Amino acid sequence: MLKAEMHYRLLARARPEWVQVRLQLARVIEEQGRVVDAERELLLLKNEQPGNLLVLNQLAGLYERTGRSRLAAQVRAQSRPPDPPKKMRPLQPSRR
Repeated sequence: MLKAEMHYRLLARARPEWVQVRLQLARVIEEQGRVVDAERELLLLKNEQPGNLLVLNQLAGLYERTGRSRLAAQVRAQSRPPDPPKKMRPLQPSRR
């Protein structure tokens, strides 16, 4: 596990835009039992990319696994798409 964390940290520093690597890093840290550090990594990633559904789902999953269902529900509410504007009607599927 420590070797995997080392490799993921090197990749995350080299390519911070690679979201999957940073998500895997948080997962490895969580599996080591360092939940606070994993949460910190996910929150940093969420602040950098607030609309990324993968990050929000991973963070909500972490909260659920640690017994914080209220925070998980708040994060999942952020990941829902916004409601359509009231002025426009929803379009019907195309027949083509």
